[in-house]
Amino acid sequence: MALLWFLLVRTNMAVPPSINLLREVVAIPSLIEIRLWFIPYVLIITFITGVYNLYLYTRPHHGTPSRLSLPRRGFKRRDFSLPLLHLVPLLGVTLKPEVTLFF
Repeated sequence: MALLWFLLVRTNMAVPPSINLLREVVAIPSLIEIRLWFIPYVLIITFITGVYNLYLYTRPHHGTPSRLSLPRRGFKRRDFSLPLLHLVPLLGVTLKPEVTLFF
C-alpha cells in the first residue's frame, strides 16, 4: 500500500516520468514569458506543492497513528483497487503520451 501511495504522490509532484512534468514544462515557461514578475509566485507555488505532497506521503507512514484511524486486521482487495485504478491510467498515459498529445 505504501508503494502505491508513493507512486501516486510522485506522479502528482511532477517527478519524471509523469504527465504532470509535461504540464509544468509547458505551463511554467509560458507564465514566466507573459510577465517576469510571475517568477517568484510560480516558484513559491511549485515549492509549496512539493512540500504538501511530501507531507501527504510522510504523515500516514511516520509518527503516531491518528485517533481517527480504526484498527484493522489487514487490507482487503477494495483497499488496493482505488489506488490501482488511478495509477494504471496515469502510467499508461505517461508511457504512451501520443494517445493524448496531438502535436
